Amino acid sequence: MINVAIVDDSAVVQETFKLLLSQDPDIHVLHTAADPIFALHKFKKQWPDVIITDIEMPRMDGIAFIREIKKTHDTPIIICSSVTGELPRSTIAALEAGAIEIIPKPQLAVKQFLQDIEHKVIHLIKAAAASHPSAPPPARESSGTGTVHTISRSVPSSTSNFEQLLDDPRSKMPCRMVAIGASTGGVQALESIITALRPPLPPIVIVQHMPEKFTEAFAQRLDHISTVHVREARDGENLKNSTVYIAPGNYHLEVRPDAAGFACKVSQGDPVNRHRPSVDVLFHSVAQHVGKLSAGILLTGMGADGAQGLLEMRQAGARTCCQDEASSVVFGMPYEGIRIGAAQTVISLDRMPQYIASLVHR
Repeated sequence: MINVAIVDDSAVVQETFKLLLSQDPDIHVLHTAADPIFALHKFKKQWPDVIITDIEMPRMDGIAFIREIKKTHDTPIIICSSVTGELPRSTIAALEAGAIEIIPKPQLAVKQFLQDIEHKVIHLIKAAAASHPSAPPPARESSGTGTVHTISRSVPSSTSNFEQLLDDPRSKMPCRMVAIGASTGGVQALESIITALRPPLPPIVIVQHMPEKFTEAFAQRLDHISTVHVREARDGENLKNSTVYIAPGNYHLEVRPDAAGFACKVSQGDPVNRHRPSVDVLFHSVAQHVGKLSAGILLTGMGADGAQGLLEMRQAGARTCCQDEASSVVFGMPYEGIRIGAAQTVISLDRMPQYIASLVHR
């Protein structure tokens, strides 16, 4: 049984979540609270497995609440917050403080909205609980049908370690582009990687599953704290070295050749793997247009988006890697990449900057 706490000053949100989650036999709403102070008092009696919280609340805001929790517990925290005004920036700060995912909440028709995304919320709660060391059973993934299956997390022996890759003749090929895909837990993962990078580097293109309006705030935040330039990708923009381009929320990002090298293609095609932006869409375009002169990295996240695209990149001669289980918040996307043979190597998060540097600094 997964015990969930709902912390939100809206009685409608509390009651709607209670109603929706009560329909799943694996989930129990353990606590509801209108503010973090009251919630922390309740947590002393029994600590929840997953917490869903807002950002703007009385007595203590959501960011301070997350930081307080993270002092003593590594409990998965999901943000359910509106997207008006400065809240996208606040929500990015909450993700950086340790929250694992965003559910963007509209100002109107909140009850109907939460009912519409019931399956997504339940899937997210189960994946979050499975990612937590104390949550039984570990390593579970949703099939997309509502059924959750236990799957093996063993890494196929066909992958190589980092040191072996450096001795591979193919690793001597110049790298003209790095493509990265991430979802749940990706905000913290990407921050740790990008802030550690130093020029010169090839262009880096990224899909992070994130709602519209949040990606711009995320890019601005990373640009402020990083040595490399970080920006939200714009359609037709030429890709420059030592610059990171993040796909806008609700838009696919692809790369295409142009007279100066490569450029961004930003569009609103149909969702792929239920996502827009989709990692598979980006990786497919990199495999097609950059091929063996590229590298692909698949980071923490739920589901399988990016696995097939990473396989296409590897088949095109690109260097490919997946984040390992130990450092992943949710070992879904990387696992799928490993399982189908898309990963040339499996690397812990703390070694990703070194891996990217090795593509260029020889």
